[in-house]
Amino acid sequence: MKDQTTLETVTRRNFNRSILATVVAAPIGLSMACNGEPANDCKCPDGKGQPFKCAVVPEGLEIEPHEPPIGVSNGSLRMECKSNMVKQTVGSGQRPYSYKIPKYTGIYLLQVLTEREKYFTNFFYYLAFYPCYLGLWLQKKAPAGSADPWIPKDTSGEPQVLFTFVKTGQLIEFVLEIDKEFSYADSYKPSRPHRYEHPGYSGEHFRIAKWSLFYPTPANVITGIDGSKFEEDLTLQGSDINGFQLAVTFEHVDHYKNRLNLT
Repeated sequence: MKDQTTLETVTRRNFNRSILATVVAAPIGLSMACNGEPANDCKCPDGKGQPFKCAVVPEGLEIEPHEPPIGVSNGSLRMECKSNMVKQTVGSGQRPYSYKIPKYTGIYLLQVLTEREKYFTNFFYYLAFYPCYLGLWLQKKAPAGSADPWIPKDTSGEPQVLFTFVKTGQLIEFVLEIDKEFSYADSYKPSRPHRYEHPGYSGEHFRIAKWSLFYPTPANVITGIDGSKFEEDLTLQGSDINGFQLAVTFEHVDHYKNRLNLT
């Protein structure tokens, strides 16, 4: 997506604070506008149960009972969680490692900060309880002196990291599949004390080069009510942009059961 409505010049420290903060409030200090209106009058579309994209947290949605977000950063792929991931015995063929987190259901909200030289774009993607997957595609750094700073990679196929789920009856449980086994370390953040890191590829630097919200295949990208595609691909730009930072928020399992009248 080329939409750069929301721009902010920030320090690296403020950047990290912004993305890893909970998504109960819009980031402070943003200079933004929606449809040409001043920031104070910025409104998001009334989704009425449909997925939508917004530059701010719509009034009322910030108090929904959801799990704290999983923070996903691009250096080169690190995840920080409130709850410990439980390793599973079986993954897919392309992503042989699988993890679960108790009390997490489907993705409800994705916040994405994209680095664009000295600016960052920030958007919230509301799924409105739609079933979806979040795919992350990884790309290696090219050797020094290469014409393109990144090794070309086919991002049209399966992602190396997949936020997916399993369904037991009507109950949905979050599952993460990945191509490499995570390394683990304690985090210094009380709200997300568990840190998982992708081991990389033979010591080569890599980045998150593409993210996409889709269902049921990567070709079926979720589309917002304004027609916006819920994905972004940095490999199309051929630039040295470092990538993305994301906060993935899930519906709490108890809220999910109450909403569907499950016991």
